[in-house]
Amino acid sequence: MAASDRAGSQPNAIVQIKVEGTSYSLPLSVLKNVPRDAVISITITKISGKRNDDLNNEAGKQGLQTLLKNSFDYHFNLNGNEVTEFNGHYVVRTFSLPSKVDPNHATAVWVDANNKFHFIPSIFSNSNSLMEVTIHSPHNSIYTVIQSNKSFTDMNNHWAKADVELLANKLIVYGVTDTRFAPDHFVTRAEFAALLVRSLGFIEVNSGQLFKDVKATDWYAGAVGAAYKAGLIAGNEDGTFLPNEKITREQMVVMIARALKVGGKEQKAEANVLDKFSDRAEIADWAADAAAQTVNAGIIQGVDSTFAAKKNATRAQSAAMLKRMLQYLQFIN
Repeated sequence: MAASDRAGSQPNAIVQIKVEGTSYSLPLSVLKNVPRDAVISITITKISGKRNDDLNNEAGKQGLQTLLKNSFDYHFNLNGNEVTEFNGHYVVRTFSLPSKVDPNHATAVWVDANNKFHFIPSIFSNSNSLMEVTIHSPHNSIYTVIQSNKSFTDMNNHWAKADVELLANKLIVYGVTDTRFAPDHFVTRAEFAALLVRSLGFIEVNSGQLFKDVKATDWYAGAVGAAYKAGLIAGNEDGTFLPNEKITREQMVVMIARALKVGGKEQKAEANVLDKFSDRAEIADWAADAAAQTVNAGIIQGVDSTFAAKKNATRAQSAAMLKRMLQYLQFIN
């Protein structure tokens, strides 16, 4: 039976390849519309020599320590043409580490053409005497595992200290300086789009001017492009995105609810869960389903018995919500 036929009859089946301490699991659903006579090849390369040395040296410059002796590079070819993305599907890969690590300080990463490291959803688990790292990625890239020990002087005794440091060690959130996080500063719509794109392991997409007020030269253009492509944002009826406006909590939960769907764990909206908030009536109709979904998932907990829908979200609040979202998706421990 051809892989495309099996994809139709067994949509949850996978093809798994294991080699030299890594595995690659391809969902057959990815191949559903592939012609029967298509030639498919999957190549897994262990990076070595100068290229691997360069990656390890660059990690050191960024304050990171690599935990794999060699990085891995994955390629998927269909009839001789490379396929780098899988139409929103996450493909699982695993690595084996020789010793235990603290998941709060470690993460798998993908490496771009400039040797910059980016978070990729990853779970750490014990497997006999080894530690296994399971990553979920929507694209093929070079991957390795890093650890770091990031902290901020203005997070001491702050309620979100653990969440912020966790996401900083996973390269999802950054400080306003090397030592300050500014937890109570507000988050803009563009900044939160960028945070979601990083959290889901996406590659930025700068595909021209999608919105009237987002220029290709803006620092957030690639993140906004990736968020739009994935369906995380839609913009406004007048063709704007309002990237520099402070994001409200109800706007944030709409984007998070869409991220749950992208991650394959869309939550049901049970509207009665919102009744516990004294300001339930202030939640806009367009945000009510998303608010209910995120409350059901334990991502939103409210502020002193209120939902505070119209209030602007802070950097600390956004980090806490993203951490809960990633744990709900099983994208981090």
